[in-house]
Amino acid sequence: MIRKYLNEDGKKRIPAAALMLLLAGSLACPLQAAETENAAETEAEAVLETEAEVFTEAETEAETAAPEEAKVKYTSVKKFLGDVGAAVNDRNALASAYTEAELSMMTNDEIAQANQDCCESERWLMDRYSDAQFESRNLQYLCEQYLTGLQNQYDAYDSWQEKQDIDAYNELWEAGFAKRAVVVVELQKFYGVEFADIADMQAKAKELESLDELKSTKASESAIRTVQEHLNTLKFPVGTVDGYCGYRTVQMIRRFQNLYGYLPADGVIDEELIGQLTEEVQKITGTTEETETETEESAE
Repeated sequence: MIRKYLNEDGKKRIPAAALMLLLAGSLACPLQAAETENAAETEAEAVLETEAEVFTEAETEAETAAPEEAKVKYTSVKKFLGDVGAAVNDRNALASAYTEAELSMMTNDEIAQANQDCCESERWLMDRYSDAQFESRNLQYLCEQYLTGLQNQYDAYDSWQEKQDIDAYNELWEAGFAKRAVVVVELQKFYGVEFADIADMQAKAKELESLDELKSTKASESAIRTVQEHLNTLKFPVGTVDGYCGYRTVQMIRRFQNLYGYLPADGVIDEELIGQLTEEVQKITGTTEETETETEESAE
């Protein structure tokens, strides 16, 4: 991983070949030592409140008695996915506009500014979705992770401006890039979002997969299938239900455990996990039948 490129004479230069990847937020860090939602919606809500005054007394009481949860307005999934795709692609296009010759002559300050310009191209995404609410907990997680990654990279620039500390900058930048990479790869693979020029993000996501400790499990193939089916139902996409407990399945188990408060989030498939998943599935499907796998394992 590229970290430092300061010459003995103190000039801040880095190899041109490395810089092309850095500006797009690649595996290395960018520094080398060297609409507000439509106002019409608000107006429409005001109109509805005014019209409510002409309701009959019974209708008004019924409205007041309605549970608060029913009033939640969820963010459009289609719009969010489209916006993320546009933001990432626009940022990559901006980064690729720098020529190798230009990059080779940049100082650390200039590189930091160039990368900040790339980050700022996604500022509108942060503003639009900072308070987003999704019905799917997994999409909620992905949205928050991506915005956190962006914030990490904004913080990296602020840190550089204040301290001129390359290690501090690199740490924040890498953390942000890793979060963004995992989200982008997942959105492409499981939600059909089209991204261009994300080879560096795919490589980063793969690297993180190899570092993630996979918990050994003695769960049967049928138990694993049950877990995978439940995770898919709860919108934690594992892909094909194949009865094989690989990285993706473990990752989604941990995410489910974290977001639903079933701690510790160890990623292990056991009777307790299957019971937790089954309970959450029943809440959204209305079914109460025990799965065949649960029955078999209880018997054991």
